[in-house]
Amino acid sequence: MGTESSYIISRLSYFLMTGQFSDSEVGLIRHILDGYKQEHSVKPKRYRLLEFLNYFWDYEKSPYVQDKLLHGQRISRGYCYEQRWTLGYWNNFFTESKMLDELTTDDLYHFEMYLKDVMRKNGNHLANETINNIIKPGRTALRWAARKNLIPYNPADALTCYSVHHKERGVLEGNELTRLFRKAFWPDIRVKAACMLAMSTGMRMGEILALRRRDFDDSYVYVSHSWGAMFGLKGTKNGFSRKVPLHPEVRDVLLELAMNNPFTEGKEDEDSYLFWGRLPTKPVGGKYIREGFYYAMETIGIDKDERKRRNIVFHSWRHFHAAELSGRCGEHSAQVVLGHLSPMMTRHYANHRTEKDLDNVRKAMRPVVSRLCAT
Repeated sequence: MGTESSYIISRLSYFLMTGQFSDSEVGLIRHILDGYKQEHSVKPKRYRLLEFLNYFWDYEKSPYVQDKLLHGQRISRGYCYEQRWTLGYWNNFFTESKMLDELTTDDLYHFEMYLKDVMRKNGNHLANETINNIIKPGRTALRWAARKNLIPYNPADALTCYSVHHKERGVLEGNELTRLFRKAFWPDIRVKAACMLAMSTGMRMGEILALRRRDFDDSYVYVSHSWGAMFGLKGTKNGFSRKVPLHPEVRDVLLELAMNNPFTEGKEDEDSYLFWGRLPTKPVGGKYIREGFYYAMETIGIDKDERKRRNIVFHSWRHFHAAELSGRCGEHSAQVVLGHLSPMMTRHYANHRTEKDLDNVRKAMRPVVSRLCAT
C-alpha cells in the first residue's frame, strides 16, 4: 500500500471521527477511489459473433438451451441442429473477427440485402420465408444476449420480417381417392399402408414411421413418438401422446406389415418397427414413402407437373383428414385426435378426453374409410 493511500486512510479514519476534510483532501480521495474502481471493476467478456452464435445453438453446451430445459420448456436436438446449419449463411457473410458487441442494425440490414439480392444474382434465389428462417437463429441469440447484458442493445429489434404467403395445400378428391386406393399400382405395401393410415387418422409422417407393433391394438393407434432421420426416435411434435381410432381395414394391413417384417421371421415382435427399413433398428425413410406415393398417383394419371401445380404432398393426407372431420364432429374431438393443440390447450383438455370424443371421430371417418379401403 502506497504512502499516499495510507495517509488518506488515516485521514478517512479521522474524518469518521471528526467530519473534517479539506477540499484538496476530498479531491484526492475521489481520485484514489476512481482508480480503485477502474482497477477492480469486472469487464464483461467479449465474444466473436460467429463463435457466439455457434455456441448458442450447441444443444449440449448452450446456456440458453440448458435454461429452457431447466424450466421445463421444450427444445429438441433436431431444432438446434437446424439452427446451426442455417448459420452457414452467417459464416459466409460475416468475418471471423467481427465482435458480437460491434454488430449493428445496419450490419444486419446489409446481410438481408446479401440474402435477397446478391444470392439471387448468383442464381440462388431465396424465398421470403427462407430469409426469415436464416435471420431467426441470430435474432433469437441476440435477444438473449441483450437480456444477459452481453451487448448494450439488440440490433435485430429494428429489423422487419419479410411477408410470407403460403401456397394452399392441395388434396386428392372424390374419384381420385377411389382410383388411388382401388386401382393404382403401389410399389410397396408399406407405401400404401402409410397412406391408408395418414388418410384415416391424420397422423404425421414421423409419427407413422415411429410406430411399433405394441403401438396399436384392435381399436386404437397410440401415438407417443416420432421418427426423425437425424436423431431417430423422439417425442411427438407438441410433446404429448394421444390415441386415435383404428379402422378394421387399416388394422389388417398393419398386422400384415408386422408379419412380413424380414427381421422378425414371421413372429410378432412388440418392439419391431411396422414400417421396417434396411436395418432392424430403423424404419424405412420418409423419402421412400413419399416417392412411392407420387408413383402411385402417376399410375392413375396425376403426373409430376399436376401434382406440383396442385401442391399435393404426403402431408396433404393430414389436411384431407382435418377437412373430413370438419363439420362432422366437434372441434374438441377433432383436436384431440389430430394433436393440433398447443401445449397449454392440451393440458386443459387432458382430463376431458372421453371415449365419446374418439367415437365421434370414428363415426365421422367410418364411411370414408370403408368406401376407399374396402377389399
